[in-house]
Amino acid sequence: MKKPIPDPKFEYIRDFVLSDEAADLFARLEQVDGFHLETGSCDLKPSHATVQWGPRQSYLDCVPKAYRAKSSGDVPEWLMPLKRRLEIEYNCYFDSIQVNKHFNENAIVDSHSDSPPGHICMVSLGAERNFRMALRGPSYRTLANIPLANGSLLTFFPNDQWRHTHAMPRSKTPCGARYALVFRYITDALVREGAIKTTVAFRLLDKQGKMERKQRNIERNAEYNAVQAAYRNSGYAAVEECLRLKPWRQL
Repeated sequence: MKKPIPDPKFEYIRDFVLSDEAADLFARLEQVDGFHLETGSCDLKPSHATVQWGPRQSYLDCVPKAYRAKSSGDVPEWLMPLKRRLEIEYNCYFDSIQVNKHFNENAIVDSHSDSPPGHICMVSLGAERNFRMALRGPSYRTLANIPLANGSLLTFFPNDQWRHTHAMPRSKTPCGARYALVFRYITDALVREGAIKTTVAFRLLDKQGKMERKQRNIERNAEYNAVQAAYRNSGYAAVEECLRLKPWRQL
């Protein structure tokens, strides 16, 4: 008899960022230039704007180019303390911060799963919004309905994030802006055009296409594992050396 598969793990910390720091971060984000209307969906117009620091994961081929954002460069110094705090909290290295600005109660996040292989941490600032998580599969059973508070942290763990979907529906009551700061490690393989595909597009891949995707996934996981091992063993200097040598390219 097969053992039941446990539900995907996640962690919610309501007061990860205290009110004074949350207010300061919100004010700084209000002054940031470069927010770009964006959607990750093929057919939904954007209800948010985004700015990306660090590598930008590729879009589905069908996403209109007008609604695709590019990287704005390195993570700014004023966000580094929060980045380092999360790295210490989960003993892992992040190279990317995506900040989504949800303007008001009409902003939504369509139901989806994420692709990066490691921890995904989301810090919420501003208006409280409800967040729904559901188990992937025939039932799409609800895992959680979480009111994401100002200063809260929601973390998805490695491998588990592929086993659930998450979404943010419209708010039933009027509200102001919310910023979602999403910390990830984005590998080289995930930046390449066409790296992310819909389920239908994946099913239509020919034998060669499936082999190329398999190799991409091997490279993605090898880079992630090499970089995280370097960070855990010797810190930032080792990460820089690992990224310079790129040992996973020798596979």
